[in-house]
Amino acid sequence: MLLRYEVTILFSGEWTSKKESQVSMLSSKYRFPLFDDLLYGALSPFSSSNSCEAFLLEEEPHLRVEMEADAGIYALTYPKPLNLKCSFYYNRLPGETVSYCNDLREHFTTLTDPDIRAYLKLTILDRHLKTALIKTGELLREYKLSTADFLAPAPGADIEKISNSYIFHLLKICLAKAYLEVQSILEPRPAKHVDETYLYTALTGEIPPVKTWLRKRKSNKPGNQPSPLKPAEKKTELAPEEKSPTVTEKTYTLSEISEMGYGSERTLRRRLADKEINGFKNGSKWLVEKIELDRYIAYLKAKTKTHNK
Repeated sequence: MLLRYEVTILFSGEWTSKKESQVSMLSSKYRFPLFDDLLYGALSPFSSSNSCEAFLLEEEPHLRVEMEADAGIYALTYPKPLNLKCSFYYNRLPGETVSYCNDLREHFTTLTDPDIRAYLKLTILDRHLKTALIKTGELLREYKLSTADFLAPAPGADIEKISNSYIFHLLKICLAKAYLEVQSILEPRPAKHVDETYLYTALTGEIPPVKTWLRKRKSNKPGNQPSPLKPAEKKTELAPEEKSPTVTEKTYTLSEISEMGYGSERTLRRRLADKEINGFKNGSKWLVEKIELDRYIAYLKAKTKTHNK
């Protein structure tokens, strides 16, 4: 109800059902992944369960996010992890950031309505991502976490502080990438664009000169280039029997399944990777056949019933 109220104030005239459905479809996806968990939840590096010692004692392999090809125009670079704790966040944050930016780019480039684009710019850039950068900066200052902690650690320095500094500066950089990527899509006037240095000095409160980590790609065409945090994989030609199967019945794209309310495209890609739902690629798009979608929906309902018992 709050979203509809804000939209009604912002735009004059009657709202069409198409506009409402477009905004409601996107509104659930704009929140930056892992941010709340990192600052306030189970992924907080300050938690004793996420200490360097806890990661050393962990027997199960740490979850790694499968890195998508980065469709953005800013490549993220960062020092290699210092220990297992840093590796965990290094394996999660950039991958989630790339998926987040790819999802937003896929949706926003098809939106032509200037009112919706203006609303999304206000909501995502000016409210959400800007606020997230400000809060991250407040945390960096409160705990005196500097890039010098991990770039040039002092002898005998606290390993927890070094690791936490590494992790929260990585979060800062991932937020900056998301901001710049969304800005490049939704702000048509390049003269109004801010750069990475501005984000750090004006929003996170760093004193210039500041260390920058994002590099604008040389190619004018974004995408088709994997993130520098993961080596490029050599593509091999599939044998005829390995190519996409022949479509024999109704299929759904991840975008269509997401619109039905069965998770964001980012979540659905994870489900595909975990084999909770089966699909196949047709070119660059994932497709799911109706019989498999029905099976997945039944699985979700059964899972919900079990959880609610």
